[in-house]
Amino acid sequence: MVILDSSHTADHVYEELLSYAPLVSVGCYLVVMDTIVGYLGAEAFPGRPWGPKNSPRQAVEDFMIGREDFIVDESIDDRLVISCAPGGYLLRTS
Repeated sequence: MVILDSSHTADHVYEELLSYAPLVSVGCYLVVMDTIVGYLGAEAFPGRPWGPKNSPRQAVEDFMIGREDFIVDESIDDRLVISCAPGGYLLRTS
């Protein structure tokens, strides 16, 4: 399992996803924290380089394009009452 939780800009998180994805074993997770940023208003992040359109959520969306080795495991989100990582639980499938 790898958990990403550093700079929240889309470019930074995307590069982390590319770097760390090969380290995740089949059946394990690559978790991207703070994808919630993509669902909140820009006013929630004054003075930050990230926001709704430049966020971990955007990085996940870009990373998943054309990938067959990971899926977004929405069953995790379905079990949580609240999460800072909706759509950020990526399950390695192959």
